[in-house]
Amino acid sequence: MSTPLRRFNDAGRNAFANAVAEYRDDPARPSPAKLIHSDEHCEDVSGSTVELEKRPFVNRFEFAEYLHQALGQRWRKGLELDRGLVDWVDAFYFEALTQTDGKLKVGEDARHVASSAFNRAYRHLVAGPLWSYELHGENARALLSTRLSTGGDYFEQLASRQQLHTNPTIISTAQRLYFDGSANKLRKGALSIGRPGELRRFITLVQQLDLNFDLYDMSVERLVDLLPEEFDVWTTQDDGVPRGDERDQEANLVA
Repeated sequence: MSTPLRRFNDAGRNAFANAVAEYRDDPARPSPAKLIHSDEHCEDVSGSTVELEKRPFVNRFEFAEYLHQALGQRWRKGLELDRGLVDWVDAFYFEALTQTDGKLKVGEDARHVASSAFNRAYRHLVAGPLWSYELHGENARALLSTRLSTGGDYFEQLASRQQLHTNPTIISTAQRLYFDGSANKLRKGALSIGRPGELRRFITLVQQLDLNFDLYDMSVERLVDLLPEEFDVWTTQDDGVPRGDERDQEANLVA
């Protein structure tokens, strides 16, 4: 069964924010999802014939792909986020976005109530995946490999740094290093702090490289070649074919 797309008006956004806070403190209270049908708090989306359906999603990538196809550009107002719309979509999928292995996890307000500030907006459980998918498409699989209710540390480390998150070369290279496409999940040890070549070390290195190179226009192969030898364990595909194993002398700039 599908439901026509709507958006919260200002009163609806305030009511939703209050309902989320109350529900987090007392799950016995009515779910914030009840507001999606309130004419007092919602309005139609002009010119829209979009209908959303509740269905299971394997992970945030599948969720974002579905929403991107369904919504098109309606979730934005030019370069600005349509907070009333993404909050309504969050309310529509509220149960799926707050359940982890049968346990309730509402989390902080920023996960459900969209912010205009970048340092909080990416954490929104609808807007965050949509941004990543729109920017990177198939190369957002690693960023969005977690269940709907969990952003995950991989996403947090990259999406919280706008200069990294908006750079297709960096995001594509990170996915090439740390994502197991056949298993549809991150490779073991990718987030292990202190392990040679793990994600945080990659972030440190690309931030240094960005001082000397135009990473935005660089190919993934070139960036991989610039990484020092500690990344060799990550630059081998599942089939054993090495990736970018020819080291460049310029790698010494960040060694």
